[in-house]
Amino acid sequence: MLSIKEICHAYSTPSSVFHYFSGLKSAATRCIEPPALSLLRIEIAIILDANSSGVATVHFVAMDFNPGTATFLSLRSIGSAHNRRTKIHRYKMYRASGSFLILKSAWELILSIGEYDYIQIINQNTKKPMKSTCTWLVCLFTSISLLNGQTVEDLQSASVAFRTSLTEDQVAAIQFHFTDTQRVKWTNLPVGLAPRPGLQYGTLSEESKILLHRLLTTLLSSQGYLKITSIMRLDDILNQVYDEAIKRNLVPASEIEAIQGLNWGFDNYYLAFWGDPTTETVWGFKLEGHHISVNLSVVGDFYSVTPLFLGTDPAEVEITTYAGLRVLSKEEDYGFDLIHSLTAEQQAMATISMDTPQDIITNPDAPQRLTTYQGIKGSELTPVQRALLEDLIGEYVHNLEHMKAHFYLDLLQKSGVDNIYFAWVGSYEVQKPHYYVIHSPDFIIEFDNVGFQNNANHIHSIWREKGNDFGEDLLRKHYAEHKH
Repeated sequence: MLSIKEICHAYSTPSSVFHYFSGLKSAATRCIEPPALSLLRIEIAIILDANSSGVATVHFVAMDFNPGTATFLSLRSIGSAHNRRTKIHRYKMYRASGSFLILKSAWELILSIGEYDYIQIINQNTKKPMKSTCTWLVCLFTSISLLNGQTVEDLQSASVAFRTSLTEDQVAAIQFHFTDTQRVKWTNLPVGLAPRPGLQYGTLSEESKILLHRLLTTLLSSQGYLKITSIMRLDDILNQVYDEAIKRNLVPASEIEAIQGLNWGFDNYYLAFWGDPTTETVWGFKLEGHHISVNLSVVGDFYSVTPLFLGTDPAEVEITTYAGLRVLSKEEDYGFDLIHSLTAEQQAMATISMDTPQDIITNPDAPQRLTTYQGIKGSELTPVQRALLEDLIGEYVHNLEHMKAHFYLDLLQKSGVDNIYFAWVGSYEVQKPHYYVIHSPDFIIEFDNVGFQNNANHIHSIWREKGNDFGEDLLRKHYAEHKH
């Protein structure tokens, strides 16, 4: 966490007030020291006058700010809470030594110059303080933190709560050293083919399961959380599908025993901690099993969730009461939307081959080896086509928690959509094998849908941050700054 004093240069006179975003952008360029910062989350707490019981209503506003380009990415309310004056929700207090912030909106919030601990609400028309319910109010920025700062605290808190709920034997099963080589290994195979280290989900108590899901909803967006839990549920559905297929004599008798030995099931996913989130600042967490590999790496105030593998089998359930269910629908649909939007000439540029790979290229048995750019470049797309490409990328990025997702979207905008390559392999028709890769200077996305029967009903997809799998880039910076 960084205080205002640590981040901003002090200004000596109130004449430094800027009333428009253009002015704010200019001021921010001089105010923010950019070398060590890539994105800031700015949070403001506004406390209304306390009632007779001494309870105040606290309103929180958040902004995403990119000091690299000195632009605000979004401005939104992040809720309110009732608190006594002596306790401000869960945010830390900082005292301001100079500097201020102006927001161009219905009202301007001014953080006054000097040694003050309040925010003044100014009527933009009269340029005078409001004299109604919100006049001079207690406190100001509760924090200006790096994007990852508050989220890491939440992740650590949720992880510790979950870990604390486990028995001694369960802790012994789930806990590994951060340097254990198993941390940087992953696979999407069923546990019957590839046993996993760690603690089996099905052995958790109901209390522990609830706390684990709280951890997942802290790490992921609602979209990402529902995809992962639906993939886990899909394993139970897959068992039902095969049971029904066996009854209908659709599965050769010689294959039944091998299929049952794959050990699909909602309960058959495994959890591991690498390092102790209770006491260590460098630690990790893994959730893995059939068609899921979630890899969280935490280094100080930063974290990464890469590689993130999600798959579905079947991609579209065809029998049982769940017929029609498509867990990873938009990853496929948006890909088809983009390839179909291209002209014949553009499709020729985008299409590498008609021979679809049987898996993603950066699969568990190979290093991240997509080093050359292939396909059609973003600069060759029309504005509508670029928007479709961004929608497709967003479907992957928005699996992550909101602030983390916007961190990556900001990187995308910095590198430029024009510098992203989209490549296609296989058929342009649904239910026929197809594959695509999105390759940017910062990340790689792969999608493959072939299936054992070559009917495009078995999806593998992956999101990888280039150079930062398992937090390797974060660790390089950490070890460069700290002698070990």
